[in-house]
Amino acid sequence: MDWTEVKFKDTGVVSDRDYQNECVERMIFASQQWGGGLILAATGVGKTRTAGQFFSRLIGNGCFIVDELTLLKQAQKELSEVLQEEVGEVGNMLFLPKRITVATSQTLNKHQADTKFQAWVESLQVNIIDEVHSQINKRSFSVVEYIAPPVVFGLTATLQLQKEDVRVRAHALAGPVCYEYPLTQGQEEGHLSKGVVIQVLHPTYTATKYGAGEYSQEYTDLVVDNDLRNDVVCDLVREAVKRNKFPVVVVERLKHLAMLSDMLEDIPHKVVCGDVKVEDRMLAKKHFESGELKLLLVNKVFQKGIDIKKMDVVIDAGAMKDKNRAVQVFGRGIRLAEGKTGLLHFDISDMKNRRFESAAKSRRNAFLGRGIPVKKLVSERGAKELFELAEECLKCVVSVKNEHATKN
Repeated sequence: MDWTEVKFKDTGVVSDRDYQNECVERMIFASQQWGGGLILAATGVGKTRTAGQFFSRLIGNGCFIVDELTLLKQAQKELSEVLQEEVGEVGNMLFLPKRITVATSQTLNKHQADTKFQAWVESLQVNIIDEVHSQINKRSFSVVEYIAPPVVFGLTATLQLQKEDVRVRAHALAGPVCYEYPLTQGQEEGHLSKGVVIQVLHPTYTATKYGAGEYSQEYTDLVVDNDLRNDVVCDLVREAVKRNKFPVVVVERLKHLAMLSDMLEDIPHKVVCGDVKVEDRMLAKKHFESGELKLLLVNKVFQKGIDIKKMDVVIDAGAMKDKNRAVQVFGRGIRLAEGKTGLLHFDISDMKNRRFESAAKSRRNAFLGRGIPVKKLVSERGAKELFELAEECLKCVVSVKNEHATKN
């Protein structure tokens, strides 16, 4: 009975992409009917811009919530460009709210008892939670309960709603799905580039003495410190650079980043991870986009909304089982860019070890479930042949897309 009606303008910022305009109308309808919902849209199709269009129609105040400082700066810049107004910032020891504000969930959670936040919090009518698949946690629930806005939306490209625990928590946090725009539709309509996954089968593992409970040690021995495996990664990087491509290597651990950085010291590159200052991460991204850097070595920060259009090769050497992560990493590489024909995504897939072979199968199923082409090739073919075969696969995928577009 305490329902607060949120009001909207009849007009606002309009996109030249119909799906974004449709999404905004669905969001407004959902706001007025049941107080928000989930927006499931592929990585790279402009979820932040769509949020900006929605905010342009909102009469009142809104907050765009991220969980990483790099995303705060990136979202603040993009929303400001869409809205043509100053967008506020709450995070990184700053409290500078405006009509529309980008805030970190960590700061909002930390300052729930801070009196200077109260007037601003009480003025908020809409929360939009970015990358909600990684924010379905106690902190986000606490923030939503503390702010208690009339409307809450969750944005993500990957959310495993078929899992009951994920579905219940996501619906509890934001509401039901109110709009979907899948990756394959974005590719068919020309808003995302095509891509192929090459699972590079690396059959050098043997059974280890470690049991099921020794994951950390087994990961260190067979993934991080595996010289032969790291050589495969470095050979692929050098072949990519030789072909005038712009590769990004994705791993998990900081030690792994440091090892690969030493092995690839002959190639101009930067390491992007949580230990690197936000300003330095943004600068590395800028230099990579301009062509000054030929390579980025990244870890989990790469999975959350970082917009790098130029990369056309991804080498995922993380050996992780998470299906969301697999699709997120692929999605980072299919943004459109001038001169880019598509994405070559090399997934280092480990064989002859139960744990990591199972993880590779999980990633493969995640790709296939999203309609992403996958081809398996053994690492013994060498980097040159792997690239030649990968590019042939990509040509076939692109030609099918062009043929489909011509028919339409």
